[in-house]
Amino acid sequence: MIIGNRETISFELSNFTDGLLNINFYLGNKLISDEPVYTPTYSFEKTLEQLRNGGFRNEHLNGLTTEELVKKIEAERDSPEPQFFKHLLQLDETIDQYSIYVLETNGTTHFSWYCWDEHNCNSEHQLNKIYSTELPTSELISILEQLTSELKKVAR
Repeated sequence: MIIGNRETISFELSNFTDGLLNINFYLGNKLISDEPVYTPTYSFEKTLEQLRNGGFRNEHLNGLTTEELVKKIEAERDSPEPQFFKHLLQLDETIDQYSIYVLETNGTTHFSWYCWDEHNCNSEHQLNKIYSTELPTSELISILEQLTSELKKVAR
């Protein structure tokens, strides 16, 4: 089953065995992960909550290029009011080799990411090269709600 669109964000679900579900996760037509996941811990619930409540909005980051956005978020990592964890996509260990940042502006959600782990970048990514994609926030919410629903069905 395919949820979403590879051009922006998609999840391809297959082969549920022994509590694990194979999920191919794509951002901007680039494969992020293709590993079996333990469905009870693979969750976008927190991301959905942040999207619904404006948690990824930040007027201080609006108007920046993708590279400027990533640099600014990472530069503020240890500041008194860091933006790093507010905008970092936190999912599970299947995406640990990537820094993926989320920013919502005017009803559009932007993803910016790069692979920093030279031993675990897949062939579709160059080490430390920054990639990005965007889609309407309402579409992202719909995709993540559908994914969440399917994960709950499988986990039963």
